[in-house]
Amino acid sequence: MASRPLSISAWLLALATLLAACSGSRTVSIEDGWVERPSEDAPAELHLRLRNGLQQSVRLVGASVAGSDNARLLSTAPEQQLPAIALSAGQTLRIPDDGYRILIDAAPVQWAEVKSVNLQLALEQADGQLLTLSYDLHVHDHGEDHYHDH
Repeated sequence: MASRPLSISAWLLALATLLAACSGSRTVSIEDGWVERPSEDAPAELHLRLRNGLQQSVRLVGASVAGSDNARLLSTAPEQQLPAIALSAGQTLRIPDDGYRILIDAAPVQWAEVKSVNLQLALEQADGQLLTLSYDLHVHDHGEDHYHDH
């Protein structure tokens, strides 16, 4: 039985599937993020879209800015401090929209003066290995339109 050549559309679909399998989508990534400039003595709240492209669950175990571990991971209902936030394989987590908050307390940041701040996230894989993500967060003024990097 002779085989027929692949049609153009079948070939393109096969190529797209191969490229998706080989692409960097099999990582954990920050797809978008920003922070609202806090008022004096108030904590800053992070707004993130975090994607777990791995085929295993990971746990967000820490967050920091300006080189110090100064963030609290919280659930929103009821509000309580958490040791970690779990992300299932393939999950995209929107913080705070999906029930979690990350607050930065007393960071060594001059919030009134900065336009961006570098965020470091620590994620623990199932085997205990740590991943570190780095992302520059835009600092928004209260009421400023929020644009997102898509």
